[in-house]
Amino acid sequence: MENTKSKITACMCATDASGLELVKHGTKNFPVGFYSKVTNSSEVPWHWHDHLELEYVEAGEAKITIESMVFTVRKGEGFFVNSARLHAVFPDKDYISHTVVFHPSVISSNPESDIYRKYLEPLINGDSFAGLHLTEDIPFHRELLSYTKSAFESYIKGDFGYEIDVTNSLAKAVQCLAYQVIHTSENNYNVPDKSILRVKKMLAYLTQNLSEKIEIEDIAKVARISTTECLRCFNKTVGMPPIQYLKKLRIQKAALLLGSSDDKIIDIALACGFSDMSYFARAFKESRGMSPKEYRNSVR
Repeated sequence: MENTKSKITACMCATDASGLELVKHGTKNFPVGFYSKVTNSSEVPWHWHDHLELEYVEAGEAKITIESMVFTVRKGEGFFVNSARLHAVFPDKDYISHTVVFHPSVISSNPESDIYRKYLEPLINGDSFAGLHLTEDIPFHRELLSYTKSAFESYIKGDFGYEIDVTNSLAKAVQCLAYQVIHTSENNYNVPDKSILRVKKMLAYLTQNLSEKIEIEDIAKVARISTTECLRCFNKTVGMPPIQYLKKLRIQKAALLLGSSDDKIIDIALACGFSDMSYFARAFKESRGMSPKEYRNSVR
């Protein structure tokens, strides 16, 4: 299946000062976003949002990280990401998946309602429920995958009243998830590390200041911790030192600009924090396997 209304082939998640993703999913009156990651998709870097996210895999595989959880999803599987949880997706070249990202208000916008209090609140405010690796071996996982597919297919068809069909599917998914949170011991889920909040702040700072000169001391200062602790908690969550990840973000943004703008390559390099053009060219070729100019020509 291919989503003809919305497709993700590359992603650069802009965030606000708290690390919240600034991408608007859906519309103000129907805050549900539908996306397809297709062959040769770029990774979706570390970010978080106050929406719930469900994804199922049609082909290939990807490494998924949800806070301190790390797992690989394959064809027929999927994953769930809870509200306000830090996560990232690292697909292989054959990865094809379909994602529904929806705000809790789609199910209930009134915090005083029984639906919000009984189902949404235990789910989105539970400290120990970051996300799930959905497989076909577990009955309630199969249910969640089925509801995700149903919501996506209703959107693709676009029949009269598709919003109601989508909402019904997502409501059933929330009901299924809430039941597991309420009736299953929290010991079965991943307890978040306090360093996650620090990493959110550091990631937001890096994303918002790509064009600036950044040292490890600047990153540590944002989280109000020592440089040693900064390196420890960043490495633990993201899997690499913050300066290395900063370089990765800069190259990723440069690739997006090379493919989507007519700006001069030197201007793109400066906008992404590279003041030395020869270093930028080497770093870009090391990451993408070709020079910035060759990359621009290839994607166009």
